[in-house]
Amino acid sequence: PTIDLFDASGNLVASGDASDESGGGAETITFAVPAGGTYYVRVGASDGHFSTLVNFKVTVTNQPPTLQPISDIVDHRRHFPKDVTLAGVVDKAPAEVNAFAKRYQTAGYRDYRMLFGKVDAVSLAVPTAFHYEIAREFLQHAVHVLVEKPITTTVDQAVELVELAHRAGVTLLVGHVERFKPSVHALNDLVGEPLFVQVRRVRPWNPSRVMDVGVVLDLMIHDLDIILNLMRSPVARVSAFGAAIHGEDEDLAVAHLVLESGCLASFVASRVSPVKAAELEITLPDGLIHLNYLRQQITVRRHGKQHRTVVKGEEPLRAELMHFMSCVRGEATPLVPGEHGVRALEAAQAILKKMTLISSKVPV
Repeated sequence: PTIDLFDASGNLVASGDASDESGGGAETITFAVPAGGTYYVRVGASDGHFSTLVNFKVTVTNQPPTLQPISDIVDHRRHFPKDVTLAGVVDKAPAEVNAFAKRYQTAGYRDYRMLFGKVDAVSLAVPTAFHYEIAREFLQHAVHVLVEKPITTTVDQAVELVELAHRAGVTLLVGHVERFKPSVHALNDLVGEPLFVQVRRVRPWNPSRVMDVGVVLDLMIHDLDIILNLMRSPVARVSAFGAAIHGEDEDLAVAHLVLESGCLASFVASRVSPVKAAELEITLPDGLIHLNYLRQQITVRRHGKQHRTVVKGEEPLRAELMHFMSCVRGEATPLVPGEHGVRALEAAQAILKKMTLISSKVPV
């Protein structure tokens, strides 16, 4: 990937390339710049696009510095169709906004309000605590909004955003990107009246990820959205347990939901697992369905026969953003409208309200 080094004022002071080891460990690189200063490093894709941006804060010495990631930012720009004009980018960090604006030859702003009157639609990828405030102001200015999940931190806030979007006549799409995976689409034609559903979504602890919420709102909410959309049945009862390991919020959670249809759904979510896995198993009266999210592989077992297939399709983030543009043009109805964001958040908040939370006595 391309390596760009900025000083504390946001000025580009060095640039180069590095091999992509994809080993998951800390990246180490040496720059020929004055020692003792504080610098910010941007790592981008070798094709010139920042498909994934990782920021590092590093103090350069006369030894090769180890770069420590402080945040991950997904760049949506590379997925937009060619007829979409990037009118501007916003970030409070000077280095971030200057680099984005320069790379994409667009305007850079430190305040999102500077976009009012200049854009038809926005994609909000900010910490959850800011979703409501920023989305509300854009909706009040009749701007179409794609907001990352969870839609907001409270159900009341989410409901207000839905009402604002309806009054303004604009799209409010919630970024439950898992819904855009081709294998999830395929489940709609396979699931009838399930008896039992169990979901497991786990990953190793990664302090570089932005974790401003617990694992229920961080990871489990993906599967709450998928299952509630598949089942088309409200939640009747909830029980849950969680463990807070690295902070006050839960890092591990187990939840059991009984739907009004009688189906029992069991969820496990963890961001302190030794492995990364995401799988869903649905028990039907006449068989079983298993989905491996990571491999996009569906296994169906019915009447003593088993069929396994890998479902191929468009990259989920691209599919989501293309769908958003279609909604803005009036060519499509939102696959994940604000109402679905409210539904998933209601279930997540019910889990958190019922959760018995314990604190770990052992470091993980």
